[in-house]
This record gives sequence, C-alpha cells and structure tokens, in this order.
Amino acid sequence: MHGWKCLTLAAGLSPSRGLVAFNPRLLRPVNVGRAPVVPQFEKGRPYRKRIAAYGLKAGPCATNRSEMAEQLEATIIAAGRRLKLVGTHSAYMQGLKRWRGLRAWSADRTAIATAVKDLPRGSLCLDVGAHIGLFAITIAVSRPDCHVVAFEPQPLAQKRLRQNLAANAITNVEVIEAAVSDVSGSLSFSDNGPWSVANQGTVACKSVRLDDLDLGAPAFIKIDVEGFEPNVLAGAHRLIAEARPLIFMEYCPWTLLLHHYDPLTFAAAIWSSFDVLQIFHRERSQPLSPDPQAFLHANLIQYDCVNDLLLRPKAPMPTLNAMVHQITSGCKSSSN
Repeated sequence: MHGWKCLTLAAGLSPSRGLVAFNPRLLRPVNVGRAPVVPQFEKGRPYRKRIAAYGLKAGPCATNRSEMAEQLEATIIAAGRRLKLVGTHSAYMQGLKRWRGLRAWSADRTAIATAVKDLPRGSLCLDVGAHIGLFAITIAVSRPDCHVVAFEPQPLAQKRLRQNLAANAITNVEVIEAAVSDVSGSLSFSDNGPWSVANQGTVACKSVRLDDLDLGAPAFIKIDVEGFEPNVLAGAHRLIAEARPLIFMEYCPWTLLLHHYDPLTFAAAIWSSFDVLQIFHRERSQPLSPDPQAFLHANLIQYDCVNDLLLRPKAPMPTLNAMVHQITSGCKSSSN
C-alpha cells in the first residue's frame, strides 16, 4: 500500500468516502530505546527522508549525525539584498540552495513575506521556532520598521542565529533562548537540527508561555515547532484574545502524531477558533478548504502532510486537551 494511502486511512479519511473513523494504530510510533521505530510502510518515498530528519528509524533508514558536524553556507535574497546564512544541517541548507530551481532562496517570494507586507508600521512580530533565523531575517529585512522577537531553544541553532544576524547587520531582531510551551519551566527535546521534537530526547532547555511575557501586543506570530503548535497556542490564550494577531503556522499530521495528538481534532480546533485566510504548500497558495475534514484529506493526499496556514483569531482558544485529543494512553502532556 502506498504511504499516502496508509496516512489517509490512519487519519480516518477515505479518498472516495471522506471521513470514516480515526485509527491511530496505523501511525502510532513505537518507542524502542531512545528512538521510535516507524511502521514499515513509512519507508517508501517521500517519507523516508522525513523519518531520517526526525531522528527516527525505519528499517535501515536513520539520521546521519555527521552531517551536522560542519558549518554550511547558503545565500538568500530579501528586499534586494543578498544575505549569507550559516547552518549545520545539510538537508536544510541544500534546500535553501535549490529552492524552486533558483540559485538562492528568494525571501521576497515566500508566503511569510507576503503575510507581513501590510502590517502596521512598527509592528511587533514573534518567530516561535526560529532555528538559524531564515524567517526572522526575512521579516526583519522585508519590514525594517518592525521589531522581531525570535524564540529558539536549541544551543547550536541559537549560536548560528546570532551569527547570521551579526553577519548580515540585522539589528531589529531580539533572540530569546527558550522553547515556547503551555507551561513555564523546562522541557527536553531531541537534537535533530530544524526537526527537533519537544518532549522527546535528552536536551534540556527553558520553556516559557507567551502569556507570561511582557512583550507588548504582537501583530504577527509565526509558529513552526514540529507538532508542538497546540502547546504554543494554549500558552498564548490571553495574548491571542487581546492582540488578535495574524498567525502563520505550520500544520503537519506526522509531527502532531509524534506528540500523540489527533490531527483531525487539532484541525477542527483551528477551524472553530480562527478564520483560515490562506493555505500554503511549498510557498504557493492553495484553495481554501470548507471544513477540517476536507483540509486534512487534502493535506495527506495532495500536500505531503505539510501546509502553512495564515490565520486570524475569531473565537477564544480552547484548552490544550480540547485541541489535541490524546490518541494513545499513558503518554505525557506538558499540561499535566
């Protein structure tokens, strides 16, 4: 059976009949030692590389840790400027070099640059999951009048983020070395470069709630935290209700399942709490889905399980447990 068909059936969807019933057993990662073992159907294209990126095992497929040992460079173009970025994950950096067949990542053509172009002058923007600063720098250069606060918990990524800001003379980005969650304190995460996963692995870091920070009222929040997006939203209940910012957020069923979160429940929470303004796949705008079931169906079958959503709050955020019905018993939640 093709990988996308298994993902579709596991999510309770049928290409011909729509919503059926959620069957988490088809997708449930099984913990063996430190790395979950993924069901064998996930070994096929294109999921093989994705599994390796998350530090998981699928038969002979595993993360090559040596690819993060050296410093790599890539060029991006933003607001007419050629900027140099350094990173340590070859798959990520090569993606920037080969973006859309161009010789450099063109930030001006990205969905996030389009999303911030009409923000009020002097707006506050938050980048939750900044990594080496690709999108924080895109926002900062596209809108030099705005102030960007970038959150990044991974020590090596923090170093490269500050290095990239200094090398490109970016002065309107502030870095906070912490993970954003639904609780303040600490958490652990896996050390897999841009695909590090919270509450898995042994790397410890500080965690903060956006509601607990005195940052002001953001006009824009970007969230890309590998399935931890519900926790970020739950910890920003008051901030979102009061500021009503535009939210640019990744949605990926695979990473949600790594946290034992039901992708359909989370999609339903998004549709009930936000106006979905745009849906993007690989930086291109896609047709809007009328409901969460249709969206998840398209996400799994057409969009390789990854979409970016541009959202505007319309109703109070539900609790974390209401957003992400746990699909397996005995798993930990940072809200407990």
